[in-house]
Amino acid sequence: MLKEERQNIILEKIKQSSKVLSSELSVDLDVSEDTIRRDLKELSQKGLIRKVHGGAILNDSHSYIPMNYDDRKSFAAEEKLLIAQKAISLLKDDMLIFIDGGTTNLEIAKQLPSDLRLSVMTNCLPVASELLSKANVHTYFLGGEFLSDVPITVGTDTLNLLNEVNADIFFIGTRSLSIDRGLTDIDRSEVLVKRKMAERSAKTVSVALSEKLDSVQNFNIIPIEKLDILITELNPDNPILRPYTNLSGLQVI
Repeated sequence: MLKEERQNIILEKIKQSSKVLSSELSVDLDVSEDTIRRDLKELSQKGLIRKVHGGAILNDSHSYIPMNYDDRKSFAAEEKLLIAQKAISLLKDDMLIFIDGGTTNLEIAKQLPSDLRLSVMTNCLPVASELLSKANVHTYFLGGEFLSDVPITVGTDTLNLLNEVNADIFFIGTRSLSIDRGLTDIDRSEVLVKRKMAERSAKTVSVALSEKLDSVQNFNIIPIEKLDILITELNPDNPILRPYTNLSGLQVI
């Protein structure tokens, strides 16, 4: 069976029952669970499903999520603007903050008020470039090796620089977040930088479109217990957020 055929069958099964288990798909399609996990990961990256621990659930949006960085900048623009406005409400003059990669974080940089006095450290080149227009923001770009497909720096040099800094807030660009696995991502070198930024910050704030919730990627960043604030485009009393609002110690905005 071709991969495309197998993934179409998986989509049909999810549409029928709203969820699937990797173990059951492995038996039904006579392939390994590793193969199923790769299929679910690809379908999740296309925005067709939500990958969760042990399987996948229906993605109500059914819309393709562009993976190219430039394309993603215009995706869900209104939702990202709302998230950025919520994030900025947490800031006060003279804070030092971390902002890493991600197009939602880029929107935060764009929306920073011109009269807000901040020091910002970032490993994301588009964020750093955007901050240059903010007269009251002292911008520090973290050097290192650029990833091949996204404009962020990673590696030993980046990590060593972070060891010298204590930040007030870290706005972490979020690919996947779940109750069981916490924050996860697909690139280990990027994960190490995110983890270090969280370690060196008084508060870690996940800025995430709601479609990123209840999904899991291969590499763990931090468990949910170490996340201080979750910001989505949804109202905090939305039923989708209830598992997160019920957690002790996590503020949902």
